[in-house]
Amino acid sequence: MTEPARELVGCDDAATLLAVEAIKRLKARYCRYLDTKDWAAWRALFTDDFVSDTSEAGGKLIIGADDFVAFTRRGIGRHRPRPTRCTRPRSN
Repeated sequence: MTEPARELVGCDDAATLLAVEAIKRLKARYCRYLDTKDWAAWRALFTDDFVSDTSEAGGKLIIGADDFVAFTRRGIGRHRPRPTRCTRPRSN
């Protein structure tokens, strides 16, 4: 699922519900793969041109999914897996 959200969510209620469900499943996979340190599966969730920019909060700019996964992997290290705090989706 790499389509922009504007292409997935139309005026059709059924299409909107399907898009929301797809986002929920993607988020669940994101958390599960991160929790279990399944780095190859977690990497597959990102596009190659992924950018993480937390510089305004004192973090860093990371360009590219491979570099981001490597950065995250180093940060987590060999620590025991622990559940990621993924909250329920908000509905506006």
